[in-house]
Amino acid sequence: ARRSLESTTENSGSRLLSRTQFSVLDITVNNDDDCRMHYPGGKGKSYQHVLNLIPPHDVYIEPFLGIGSVMRHKRRSAIEFGVDLDERALRLSELCGQGVTLVCTDGIRFLKDYDFQGHEVVYCDPPYLPRTRRREKIYRFDTDDGHHQQLLDTIRSINARVLISGYESVLYNEALRDWNVHRYQAKTHTDVRQECVWYNFLHDYRYLGRNYRERQTIKRRLNRLTQRISQLSDQEQEFLREWLTARGRARAT
Repeated sequence: ARRSLESTTENSGSRLLSRTQFSVLDITVNNDDDCRMHYPGGKGKSYQHVLNLIPPHDVYIEPFLGIGSVMRHKRRSAIEFGVDLDERALRLSELCGQGVTLVCTDGIRFLKDYDFQGHEVVYCDPPYLPRTRRREKIYRFDTDDGHHQQLLDTIRSINARVLISGYESVLYNEALRDWNVHRYQAKTHTDVRQECVWYNFLHDYRYLGRNYRERQTIKRRLNRLTQRISQLSDQEQEFLREWLTARGRARAT
């Protein structure tokens, strides 16, 4: 993947801002990014919602890095790429020297050119669909419906576990109708709005919960549930399996 990326950046005009050797660092941070909240669309107040959905991984890619609140607060993985068309946003992210390769290029182009092997995690936080925002013109490099359609087509075609943030819309609901979605209330610069994170994989139950205490509570509850189910008769367990299967099918329709 590294050879493919370097060849791609040389041929397409993309520019690497950092070729730092990848290092494994534990830099989980508990505070928020109040000092960066002025950047539109930043996840300084809501990055935990995204982090709780990200599965274990060795390769992590953000094709719309912005100021990098999610990447900055997650545990470092072996290989990480932070991509953005706005060089100023990359520098504001302050991720240089943290084992992250910063690439100044178009995020959709990066995804199309990257040689995915199936073990990568991709988190997309593009400028939200203009008609779903309070103001349509916000970013230095903004998007339109065509960009979003191209992005949705791209993430559906790549061999990777993908998450993408946005406000609910007909375009996203239709394109990602067979994906999972997590909804939460997020503070904006003016009010509180419901945001969504769509993802194309089954969430690892070990990482359920908004924080360590909640994850431990869920873990104990699941352990008690497992013990109770194990005490059921074979017929009762079969009934439970059929009920869960029927319930899953009903929710999918």
